[in-house]
Amino acid sequence: MVDRNDRNFSQNEHTFIKETIKEPPINKKRIAEKLLLASACGIAFGVCAVFTVMLLYPRVFRNLDNSCDTKVAVTITPSEKKTDTEEKTSAADVSVLTEKTERTENTVQSRILEASKEPRKALVRVESLSEDTDFPDDSFLNNGDEEGIVFLKNDDAFYILTVSRNEKESEKYRVTFSNGSSADGILCKKDARTSFMVLRVPAESLDSADIKEIPAASLDLSGKIEQMQPVIAIGSPEGNYDSLVSGTVTSVSGRLETADEEYTLFSTDMVGSDEGDGVILNLEGKVIGVICQPENELSDVIRAVPVSQISSLLETLANRQKICYIGIQGVTISKFKSANLEIPRGIYVNSVEENSPAMTAGIQSGDIVHKLGNTEIVTMEEYSGKLQSIKVGTRTTIDVYRRNPSGEYVDVSLNISIKEK
Repeated sequence: MVDRNDRNFSQNEHTFIKETIKEPPINKKRIAEKLLLASACGIAFGVCAVFTVMLLYPRVFRNLDNSCDTKVAVTITPSEKKTDTEEKTSAADVSVLTEKTERTENTVQSRILEASKEPRKALVRVESLSEDTDFPDDSFLNNGDEEGIVFLKNDDAFYILTVSRNEKESEKYRVTFSNGSSADGILCKKDARTSFMVLRVPAESLDSADIKEIPAASLDLSGKIEQMQPVIAIGSPEGNYDSLVSGTVTSVSGRLETADEEYTLFSTDMVGSDEGDGVILNLEGKVIGVICQPENELSDVIRAVPVSQISSLLETLANRQKICYIGIQGVTISKFKSANLEIPRGIYVNSVEENSPAMTAGIQSGDIVHKLGNTEIVTMEEYSGKLQSIKVGTRTTIDVYRRNPSGEYVDVSLNISIKEK
């Protein structure tokens, strides 16, 4: 049995086992010394790196540039210095080119002058006069001057086309020809829709020498007008009498809408005046158009109606025939528009003139005219041709397609009386 005292002795004998091992204290001074040493080494390394780069930079980047040049070579070949002989040859070439250019310009100008020479002889100046009894000492007052051109000449008379902006017809017209001779003009007829007017000067009112000297301009009735076609404007396109301007056709898709008629308008790059008159010539010296500046037009470029489209109107005016009138302003519905808009073909009525036969008959804006009398109508040209073939005072029928409240077009037949414009 072990004695209690012996057990206590044994425990006391091994008491060192219970002692705690502690970490040594942190030496802050030692740590600071290490940090300073590391910083100094970093700074020294950085300085060495900078000096190394400075030494190697030119050689490294020179090699790099050479490598880039080898991969992508961009070379601008300098012009070789010309010898005296080559410089003289070059100067001679420039001189020849300049001479050719001037010769070409002179040729074009000469061609323009030559083409317009004879038509300009057919130009006239029309002075409209009206009688006023309030001035006994000067019984005729000047209403204004217009430019005109002789478009027809026969043994009986000279026929002159002009554009009159006077709303009322004058009592007397005085025509001054290009050679300075003058004579009284007799009004054949005026188209109030387009303002085109035809005057007649009897041959007996001129001397035989004047009759031979004054020509009639040649009309090109082929209707061939194309974009970039060289053209010449004579008359007073810029507002000045007997002007001459040249240019080219820029567009042939313009439209001039009048009552019961629709004309094509071709545009040019020539600048004109709102009050300009005259005609357009081709390089053959033939009249291809009559200058007509639409109202409310913002552009100043010269526009004209092809003479081929108004030839029948000129005959009507020269022969003093009546112009049939209904009072519709409309446009042709093409096949493309008919198919895409799903509307019938015919003449789409844009507007109806006040107090016109069309308004009296009940025609409305938005109607589509497709029949006049017994003739089916598809285009505005067909409509105008059929209308002018009917006698003034005739009562006939006009058939239109009209949209009902459900959106469908129904055929409506109306009675209409043809009047004179």
